[in-house]
Amino acid sequence: MTTSLTAFRTEFNELLVTFLWRQWSTLGVAGPSEAGDDWAIDPEALILFSSLLGRHDARLFDEMIDWLYENGKLINLVRLKNIYTNRKIGDPRLLAAIAEVISDKAALRKWKGVADLVDDDVAPEGRPLFCSADGKPLPMFGEEDPVFARYQYQRPPVDMRGMSRSPNPNLGPNLWLKLRALFGVSARSDAMLYLLTHREGHPGEMAKRLDYYPKTLQDTLNEMELSGHVRSWRDGREKKFALRVEDWRFLVTWPSESKEFTEWVDWPAVYTALDRIYRMLMSFEHEADSEFLQAAEFRNVMDRPEVSVALADCGFLQQGRNTGRMSGEDYVTALVDDIRRFLN
Repeated sequence: MTTSLTAFRTEFNELLVTFLWRQWSTLGVAGPSEAGDDWAIDPEALILFSSLLGRHDARLFDEMIDWLYENGKLINLVRLKNIYTNRKIGDPRLLAAIAEVISDKAALRKWKGVADLVDDDVAPEGRPLFCSADGKPLPMFGEEDPVFARYQYQRPPVDMRGMSRSPNPNLGPNLWLKLRALFGVSARSDAMLYLLTHREGHPGEMAKRLDYYPKTLQDTLNEMELSGHVRSWRDGREKKFALRVEDWRFLVTWPSESKEFTEWVDWPAVYTALDRIYRMLMSFEHEADSEFLQAAEFRNVMDRPEVSVALADCGFLQQGRNTGRMSGEDYVTALVDDIRRFLN
């Protein structure tokens, strides 16, 4: 087989970690480089996915905690919980441990509620938190962090370096957090982002994409309409909302030839798909399978609606290819190439 899934696992994890570094560096962590991407970073979806992939890079994991300690007030905890409940991205025990670590800060006490995501008793025996790119646990030496130990993970005590910055409002990918700084951490800011990047929308579709209850978006949009800057009309049985993008171009404070807003990507859907691929690749019971059986398992994961549809909608998968007719070898090679192209 041209591409073995067992061999690709290490590369996949390394690609994901590098990709996450770009996102977090753009938000303000002390990292190697900012993203040159055109899409708006979704902070809640990024936190959830990083709780899973951060195990492969201790520095990334701890810089994320450091950033949250400084900027956690910009995170919508209601939406964070909604995304996890709806999509099951990330590791709820690690999220709870992170929340407990940062909630000693008065401004972040609400983070204690993230522990509600852990819906079972945490086993008393622990396992190493950090692991290599191929999934092998990394040994821990010295003192153990008591908070993470309560959530079944062994790691040294968290050391807040205080190197994180606030998100730069003059970077396009930080539009989501820029709007929250301006309008507050609520469904109102998130609805603004959707309307600025889509020009129009109806509450049902917006609620699905933003992980809110439809009534929450309906009530929020009705209130926003009272400002005179949002309008509505009936399209059959649906009530749609829109705003004049021209009225909001003052928010575009980054280089943009067209003066358009940052591109929208349905990150909860994308991270859900990547989460499922990651879990399949890390499932060691398939490691001894033949390459044919591994390819069949890969196809089973990719054919799930929450994977294939999400990746096709965001342009992750190359268009115009009939993968259904591909052999196992060609199928894996084609999908692996798409993954490399998107994450690089």
